Amino acid sequence: MNRNIPYQKIYKTDGEGVTTLSNPIKDRYISVLPNRKARRETEGRFFGNGKSTPLTVTKLNKFRRVRQRIRLKDGSIKTILHYIE
Repeated sequence: MNRNIPYQKIYKTDGEGVTTLSNPIKDRYISVLPNRKARRETEGRFFGNGKSTPLTVTKLNKFRRVRQRIRLKDGSIKTILHYIE
């Protein structure tokens, strides 16, 4: 894991200009966690009336909400939202 090491300038002996940095940036930082764009692409909640159970209640009926995920041939994931009576 990369550590946070502060940058230090190393000056020449006469004090004019910077010779080198003690830890120059050589490569980009690669995180194992998703970036903000990937996090925002996730789906929100499947809203309904119930807080603890996935239930939608109307005047005449009640439906249980079920989320089904299918992997397509191209590798992407498609989500189908079902209302089961």
